[in-house]
Amino acid sequence: MAFVPSRRQHARFACALSLFAIAAGGRGPLEGLLLNVGIGGAYVKLKGTLPKPQCTLRINCGEDTFAVDARVVRIAPADPADRAATFYGLEFLNDSSTKLRVRSLVDRVRSGLTNLP
Repeated sequence: MAFVPSRRQHARFACALSLFAIAAGGRGPLEGLLLNVGIGGAYVKLKGTLPKPQCTLRINCGEDTFAVDARVVRIAPADPADRAATFYGLEFLNDSSTKLRVRSLVDRVRSGLTNLP
């Protein structure tokens, strides 16, 4: 996978993995795409908008699904090609179980082991 340079604390790696986002309080799920991921967070495109700043992502990576908790830190402008979609910069929550799942996901993406069609 390609390295995405930035001023972030952790490297991000480009990917294109399908996901579902479930807003805090159980609203959703919103279908989306994981565009890049790193140990600290991710950039996603969702069909719709999150009503609350915290969510759980269910990311499909090959035959595995990773569930990670995150919070919105940035909302990007709408996609001109798809006005129903919203881009979000997310920060992963800093608990031990989330860290383990995120590290495993990042390792798979970085190694190219995502088994994308």
